Amino acid sequence: MIYFGKTTNELSEKDFSELSGLFNNLFSRKTDPSFFKHKYCSPYAGFSYHGLMYNDSGNIAGALTFIPFAYQFFDKQIVAGCAADLMINEGYRKDFISFKRMYDLAIEKSGTSIDFLYAVPNSNAYLYWTRFLKWREIGRINYYVQILNISKIKTGLRILDWISRALSYCSNMLVHPGSEEAIQKYPIFKVIDETFKNYRFNDKYSEISESDKIAYYTIADEMGIKTAFIIDIVPCTKSWIGNVVKKIHSLEKKNIDIIIYIGNNLKTPVNLLKVPRRFEPRSLHLIGNSLSEKVDDRVYNPNHWLFNLSDFDVR
Repeated sequence: MIYFGKTTNELSEKDFSELSGLFNNLFSRKTDPSFFKHKYCSPYAGFSYHGLMYNDSGNIAGALTFIPFAYQFFDKQIVAGCAADLMINEGYRKDFISFKRMYDLAIEKSGTSIDFLYAVPNSNAYLYWTRFLKWREIGRINYYVQILNISKIKTGLRILDWISRALSYCSNMLVHPGSEEAIQKYPIFKVIDETFKNYRFNDKYSEISESDKIAYYTIADEMGIKTAFIIDIVPCTKSWIGNVVKKIHSLEKKNIDIIIYIGNNLKTPVNLLKVPRRFEPRSLHLIGNSLSEKVDDRVYNPNHWLFNLSDFDVR
C-alpha cells in the first residue's frame, strides 16, 4: 500500500473518478467526479485536504478528507475542517493503521491552516474517532419533526393518517407570521457569506425568505418516506423556524410525509416535536479535535454551538 497527502488541486482526473467509484460502491450512491470537484472546493480555501491510500496497482483504496470552513469562535475567526468521506475498500479494512496514516497525512498536508476538526460520524466510525484518535465528544444533535402521514413512519397506522394531517394543520394554525423575539447569540457558528451560500445552496434547494430572514430546504425520499429537510435557518429563532415549517407545509403538503430539522439549541415551536432519544433513527454525535491554541476547551461545550445540517456533508 502507498499513502499520500494531497490538496484537491493535486488530484488527477483518475483520482476523482476512483473516489467517485469508491463512494458509490460503499454507500450505494450515484455520483460522478463533478460532485466531488464541487464538494471539495471549499468556500474558504478553494480546496480541501486529503489523505489517500493506493493499492499496489495504483488505484485508490481508501480516502479521508478535511473540508475547511470559516467559523466564529467567540471573539475570533478560526478555520474548522469538516471531516468527510472516510472510505476504505472492504478488502483493506483489517489494518487499523491505514485509517491513522490517511488521517496523519491529511493533517500534515493542511500544515497550520486548520485550527479545529469536527465530524458527525456513523456509529462504526465514531469508535475510530473517539477511541483510536481520542477525539472528544461535543454533544448529541437533536431531531425535530412535524409528521403529516404517520403511516409512513410506523407501518400499520394508515387509518390514523387523517389525524396526523389534522394535527399538523392545527399546530401550524397556532403559528403567527411576523412575530418577533430576541435573537439568542451563540459564540460558535459558521460564517455565512455569499461564497458559502453559492457553495452550499445550489438548485437542489428551495429558499424561503422574509425581510432579512432566510431558510433553505430540500425534499428527499428516505426509504419510502418523502422528507422535507430544513438545511439552514437564519436567524435560528423559535418564531422563524415555526413560520418556516408552516410555509413548507403550505407549499409541499401534497408531496411530503414529514418535515425535519436536525440541529441543536433550538427553542421548539408549537408545530415541531423534539424526537425522544429512543425514537431517533440514528444517533448523531458531534465530535472534534483542536489543532491550534486559538481554540480552547470551550469548543467542547454543546451550548456554545449553533449547528445544523448545513454544517456537515449530508443533504
